[in-house]
Amino acid sequence: MATPPDDLFEQVLPLLGRRTDDPAVIAFHAARGLKPPPVVTKTDMLYDVRDKQAGMVLNYQAEVRRAGFYPPRKEGGKYVAYLSSVEFRPSFAGQIAGEFTVSLPEADAKALALRLEDGTWDTSMYRGYVVRRADGHEVVFVYDSDDDTFVEVRLQLEELDDADPALEQWAAEAQANAAPTPARVFPKHGSRAPENEPLPPALAALHELQDGDGLGDIDFELLAEIEAGGPKAWTGNPAAEHEFRVFAQDGSGGLVAFWVVHHDGGAARPLVEQPVVFLGSEGEVGPVAKDLADFLHLLAAGVGPYEVVQYGSTESESPQPAIAELAQKFFPERGDRDAQTIVLEAQRDYGDLGDRLAALDRH
Repeated sequence: MATPPDDLFEQVLPLLGRRTDDPAVIAFHAARGLKPPPVVTKTDMLYDVRDKQAGMVLNYQAEVRRAGFYPPRKEGGKYVAYLSSVEFRPSFAGQIAGEFTVSLPEADAKALALRLEDGTWDTSMYRGYVVRRADGHEVVFVYDSDDDTFVEVRLQLEELDDADPALEQWAAEAQANAAPTPARVFPKHGSRAPENEPLPPALAALHELQDGDGLGDIDFELLAEIEAGGPKAWTGNPAAEHEFRVFAQDGSGGLVAFWVVHHDGGAARPLVEQPVVFLGSEGEVGPVAKDLADFLHLLAAGVGPYEVVQYGSTESESPQPAIAELAQKFFPERGDRDAQTIVLEAQRDYGDLGDRLAALDRH
């Protein structure tokens, strides 16, 4: 029997477990008028795309605890991500699995779940009932533990428990088969740490803008000069001062710095040609942009370094045209750059930042 054109459950069911770059997934988003499938840059996050008209949410993630999916892996700077679950909210008007609706009473959901092994679960906030389990997926009705109201139906992949020994085995096999990454070579430095120095002209202009009109809602504060001391405090290693030149911070004290990795004949290239990275106050780290030109375009898109590293953000509802003008003024040859490309290229080329910081750490 053909699938009715408005039967959304049956349309999304075959998409479950498919990659974000799967043509069928992309086509479904386009047909529904949704934004494209997300670019996933973190493993510990769920990236959702909401279909408000239908009362449905598509959830994508990189860490799926199934054979052939685990462990997470990167391609071109981004994680391979999959449609791992779909939520059907109270406003969803269609059928669920061809026989249910969101109005299913909790007692009926519970009766169905009791027929299955481990078909029920209970937390301080929600009660869940698996009403169907087949072909590697589950249909789960979820109710509020406080007021007993219906919350959602989840169509989700079946996954192994966090502690399943198979996960450790798969991770070890992937690591053993991974191509070795060449280690970066850093020139030797003297014992004398670098001192504070003036901001490059583009950052000096950005500092004037910050003092005047401000930088919008971006969690980012430019320092008056490039300051020494932060990298040593962050790593416990004075040698880090030669590699990381701090020029900004976020509201919690996280450091925004040039990572001095590019050299010619043992001499460091200008700071504006070095990648921009974030060293968070809670230990979160990550590359943000491949150089200052890209970093200005990232800020112009309304996206700050903390948002990139902590939440994997590559979009904002508050672009900063004044910063875009600065980027064009100081780096006219760069042209327009979108935040998603900026972040992906930085993570592709400088994803070894965490390994380098671990090697420098003396705490």
